Amino acid sequence: MIEFIMDKRERRIMELLWKSEEDLGVSDIEKILGKSEKKLSKVSVFKGIQSLLDKKYIKVTSLERSGMVYARKYAVNISKEEYAALMLTKSGIHSDSLAGLVTAMVEIDKAEGYLTDGEEPLTGLNELIRSLKEEEHRAGEGQSAPKWRK
Repeated sequence: MIEFIMDKRERRIMELLWKSEEDLGVSDIEKILGKSEKKLSKVSVFKGIQSLLDKKYIKVTSLERSGMVYARKYAVNISKEEYAALMLTKSGIHSDSLAGLVTAMVEIDKAEGYLTDGEEPLTGLNELIRSLKEEEHRAGEGQSAPKWRK
């Protein structure tokens, strides 16, 4: 069974890929992480990449020439939000706990200063509710509902 939890090395690589607007290769990741306090060697980056590929959290997007060799470029295959949802689900927190979970998150965000009184935390939730209602309606008409992920 493949473990779904990321270790620190994998998490650092994923954070870079989540933030990056372009696909990254091993040398790109090594250069960026080489500037931080906790450097990762090329071998360590390779191991992290292989583990993330095995978990299907990243994918190879291209093969590009880098000097005299060809190098793979990688991109995320799972968003930060999808990973968080996976972690919660594997921890026994399912969609029937969504209201309590969102309430707790909003309260924590307010306490931590991430959310001010003027911000509307429900915008995304309203869109989700609308989407789920449409999906339910389509399923009632015999149309197949879209899958969460392929």
